[in-house]
Amino acid sequence: MLFADCGGPFELNAAHTVSSWESKPTTEAETAVIAFLQQRPQLYAGKRLLHVGVGNCSLPAALADDLAAYVGLTVSLPETQLFVEKFATTEHCKVLLVNKYDSRHYSKIEGCFDLIVDVNLKSFACCEKHFDQLMALYAERLNSAGTLITAESGVVFGWAGNTNVAHTPGAQLAPDVAADRVLGLDGLERVSRSFGLDLTCVPAAICEAPGAVEKLWLLRKA
Repeated sequence: MLFADCGGPFELNAAHTVSSWESKPTTEAETAVIAFLQQRPQLYAGKRLLHVGVGNCSLPAALADDLAAYVGLTVSLPETQLFVEKFATTEHCKVLLVNKYDSRHYSKIEGCFDLIVDVNLKSFACCEKHFDQLMALYAERLNSAGTLITAESGVVFGWAGNTNVAHTPGAQLAPDVAADRVLGLDGLERVSRSFGLDLTCVPAAICEAPGAVEKLWLLRKA
């Protein structure tokens, strides 16, 4: 199975770090995450948050003032530049140009976190091997009682090789590989069992905000 191991990791270069979501509307997934957390300030106030895929910066704009620390990851230089423009003077917020599927970059991510937000866990993966390494990182870096938040739209989505957006080095471009990048609910349950994380669903109806129609999944560390 070619998707089992991409043979990398490979270096980030200009072809991978192009424009992504910095100028686009906030996704339904991010809208739902923001609404969910704003309704429960006790989950994030005074906490450390790792946000994987900074996008248009709507999440840090909504939550950063109440966080102890915000660390954002992206492979997109334009997303990085937008973040710096918005948060350059906010000492407890920073962004890293990091490929989340490359364990060589993990030393750049300092400390542990109370919350990790990644709405596309496997969607842009180069291979199973490096996806598993990412999940191990998340489980390791969650504090006790910490929570990983993801979205169902990302659980059922696999990138089909569009290189006009920022993408993972070493990822195969053939559209049929998209199916291998779909984690699926069964896959999410396997991640939960493999890393000892309690899995719960947040129905869309609980995210009571305009546009917050996304179902969320929470993986909580004991």
